[in-house]
Amino acid sequence: MKKILFPYLQAQDSMVRCCIVLWDLQRGLIDKACLYQNTSQLRYVSQERAWHEANEWINLISRFTENYDFLLVLGHGQAHPRFWGLACSIGAALGVKSIGVAHSLLPYSRVTDFVGDLGYYGMQLYKLETRGEQTGFAVLRGELKKGFFYSIGWGVELEELEWIVQKIHRNHASLPFRNFARHAVKTYFSKDRSFSV
Repeated sequence: MKKILFPYLQAQDSMVRCCIVLWDLQRGLIDKACLYQNTSQLRYVSQERAWHEANEWINLISRFTENYDFLLVLGHGQAHPRFWGLACSIGAALGVKSIGVAHSLLPYSRVTDFVGDLGYYGMQLYKLETRGEQTGFAVLRGELKKGFFYSIGWGVELEELEWIVQKIHRNHASLPFRNFARHAVKTYFSKDRSFSV
């Protein structure tokens, strides 16, 4: 049974709050969810977001003791101008297969060939290329060209990535575990007025 770990992190000043969701790819359901709060070792600076979040994610994910097969990171993997994004850094540091997912593309990346219809609310699968090399897949809704851009992180093959993307979107037009994690963080920490989500 394949499982994917998805950490959703919110940071403000010196406080980090996170919901980590373990998602069962076969059943399309949440297997386990944990909420963490931590005092950041670094002051949050928006211009240095990627480096800040990499350190915080590595710290928080390493606390999670359940077994999982893949790590999904909100950020780019190889669909990065240097073929090494946030998902690559976190996966390599933790020694786990990682995948990046983002809402927009970075320079030198583009959507190319149509792969197939995912059959749910008009979602379609396309190849994603960076500097002429296939680095992942795009899940887009029709002609709107809005959706999700998945890229290889660390230790994942294109065939695995395609299977994972299809499993995630077989019954969902969005990232269901992200929606759950955002709601969980907002609800659980809503009493703390100093932290907004």
